[in-house]
Amino acid sequence: MVDLKDGDRYIEDNGEITVVTPPSPRNPHNFGPASSRDAVVNTCERPGGDPGGGGSKIRTEEEVDEWVRFMTAPERAIGHVLVLLADGELGAYDGPGLVAAYEARGIIVHHIPYASGGSFRRMMAVLDDLSEGGENAVAHCTHGMGRSGRVAAGWLVHKYGLSVEEAVGEALDAARRHGVERMGSPRQLAQWMAG
Repeated sequence: MVDLKDGDRYIEDNGEITVVTPPSPRNPHNFGPASSRDAVVNTCERPGGDPGGGGSKIRTEEEVDEWVRFMTAPERAIGHVLVLLADGELGAYDGPGLVAAYEARGIIVHHIPYASGGSFRRMMAVLDDLSEGGENAVAHCTHGMGRSGRVAAGWLVHKYGLSVEEAVGEALDAARRHGVERMGSPRQLAQWMAG
């Protein structure tokens, strides 16, 4: 189990008690780095957040325009996005759709659904290539907390040889410093990496 720090909370997630860091209202898109070790891997929420029920669609063009302006600003210099959403989750967007909207704005898309077979290995291969090329990426799920947080911690295990517990702790510490709401669970990270 990861230590609880000031402002954190525990939630039950997939039958396990998981640490959740507190968000900052001054952090648009729940954006932040995996750690202070490099700027290659960052996490955030998807454009438009969660529209909720009722069949309403996220206004793709409007939401993606603002999101891309934020991500590509010189202080972040994001040129690649790792989309962790399942195909069905992409249906939350109206035309032209999220992936097409990113591509039309010059963002290079790597769509690797988190729950797909071998996703850890495939994502780390993409991130290795970006690291070698000196490029930065942002990984997003819906809220930028669970799946994205595991990608952040997974990068620290893969790239820097940290243990699962150390990686989760470091990813949570980075989230606290940057006002990112991020979930941390060593067990869930280990399960994803093994899958």
